Amino acid sequence: MNIFKKTRFKKIYGIDVNQHYLDQTAERYADLADILDCRCFALTADLANLPRSELVIANLLIEYIGYSSFQKVIQKVAPKYVSCII
Repeated sequence: MNIFKKTRFKKIYGIDVNQHYLDQTAERYADLADILDCRCFALTADLANLPRSELVIANLLIEYIGYSSFQKVIQKVAPKYVSCII
C-alpha cells in the first residue's frame, strides 16, 4: 500500500463482512495502524454506520452486493471519486 502515504491520507477505511479478512488486512498493513480503520459490517444492510469518504475503491464489489445496493452505498458515502472494477 505504498500509494497510501501517511502524509496524504488522514484515514483509510477497510469495510468487509469477514472479520478474519479485516484482521489479516490490519496485520499486513501494520505500518498504517494510525490511519487504517477496519470495520466489519454488511453493506447491504448497515448503511447508517458508513463513514463519509473522499475516495471509494470498490473493486469487484458490485458483483457481491448488486448495483442497487452499490448506488445506495455511494450516495451515503458521498465520495468525490469512485473507482470500481467489474
